[in-house]
Amino acid sequence: MDSLNKLIAHPTSEHLALLHFVLFAVLLVHVLYVGLVVGGTALSVLFSGFAVANGDAFARRAARRVVMETLGTPAAMLTLGILPIPVILFTCAQIVPDFAHNPVRFVALVLGGAVVAFGLLHAYAKTVQADVSVLKRLPLALAALGVFLATYLVFIGSISLLYDPEYWRFMVLPCQVMFSWHALAKFLQFLCFAGIAVGVRLVLLTPNPDDEDDAQFVATLRKHGAAHALGASMGLPLLMAFHSVHTPVVARSAGFYNAILVCLVFLCLGAHKLWSVITDVEARPRVGVQALVLLGIAVVTVFVQDSGARATALTEENALLVAQMDAEREEALAKYEAAMEEAEGGSAAGDGTLGEQVFKKVCSTCHAFDKKVVGPPLGEAAKKYAGNPQGLIDFVTSPRKIQPDFPNMPKLGLSAKDIRNVATYVLQQVGGGTAPVKPGGGESSQQTKSATPAQPNAVPEPTSPAATAGQAK
Repeated sequence: MDSLNKLIAHPTSEHLALLHFVLFAVLLVHVLYVGLVVGGTALSVLFSGFAVANGDAFARRAARRVVMETLGTPAAMLTLGILPIPVILFTCAQIVPDFAHNPVRFVALVLGGAVVAFGLLHAYAKTVQADVSVLKRLPLALAALGVFLATYLVFIGSISLLYDPEYWRFMVLPCQVMFSWHALAKFLQFLCFAGIAVGVRLVLLTPNPDDEDDAQFVATLRKHGAAHALGASMGLPLLMAFHSVHTPVVARSAGFYNAILVCLVFLCLGAHKLWSVITDVEARPRVGVQALVLLGIAVVTVFVQDSGARATALTEENALLVAQMDAEREEALAKYEAAMEEAEGGSAAGDGTLGEQVFKKVCSTCHAFDKKVVGPPLGEAAKKYAGNPQGLIDFVTSPRKIQPDFPNMPKLGLSAKDIRNVATYVLQQVGGGTAPVKPGGGESSQQTKSATPAQPNAVPEPTSPAATAGQAK
């Protein structure tokens, strides 16, 4: 994971906002599809159990119909069930700092489990189409369901722990997600989404108009689906309350609680429509569409709440990532300008006229030459850099506290050329003159040159006391 993290550049603030939206959209589609598959498999197993126990023809037919309506084609399994996992993995790798030390790495383990689970489900669907006996195909469905539940316990728990950055350092094994009430609450919410998804899908079934038996069968199955979705939607508010209690404080905001209220309103309206499907003798299809819209808004609101809570919890970490990106960009720009100067001639003197413009626009806010403003008077402070312009350039590039009576000078964000020009202007004003500045030159080299000036007229010192005595005579 360390090598993977090094390949991912630090994002900008705009990039981070886009990544949070991508994570929200991909999670919404992927989790709802997997929930539909898990819910359909569980309901098919339940109907198969009734068929084996009671010899119920309706249950046997329903077990087959549920699988065919919820599983989808192999292309849907690949596009909606498997490919989103690496997308989520790489998206989280860019949003979350210290990628190698947080539970998002467990998402990589989910990919293998999802491939195995969808493979088992595909085999189960083949046995259903071939009309294999229930006892022979039931182990495949149970195995697929078990792999799905174990895999997505780790997946949902890992994603939910993005709310709690402090918890990451304690994560070593994937099974540790079970020790977080917050993660367990989100996994139980996922099971509710699964029940709602498969129930609404069955409510939207349309019968074959040429088959009277199919019309009666679909009407009964729609009522079963409505009851299934109603039970799951009634459990969701309890889990949302439990989740809000155990959500880390760092992830909470006013929008977090507003989303709960909005979700409850649409859940109640959707539950009312589901009850109409159950009690209505004809079970009109348009009522199912209304239930789909209302419950869909409620579920999307939960995902919006999760996305906002993630962004709130990761505010400080994302600000650090942006700061690192800015520092890297400034460093790269400075290296580029130094390389360009070296290619043009190897050395360049600053332009005092241009430096004056930069000084008046930026530096004069805090500095003057003859008086104290925010910083010390430059007429005194800059004299020590006379003959050493590189020292002043180094200080402006990376400010540090020198005089305890004045505040720290902030980093100005100027280009290397602007800094060189303003340094030349300041030194001209204090009588320091202008000296060529070599790219990459340091303060120590300039100080060495200024500290050892040439002295052509100096009298050589006597080499010994005897020589001195001889000269005196």
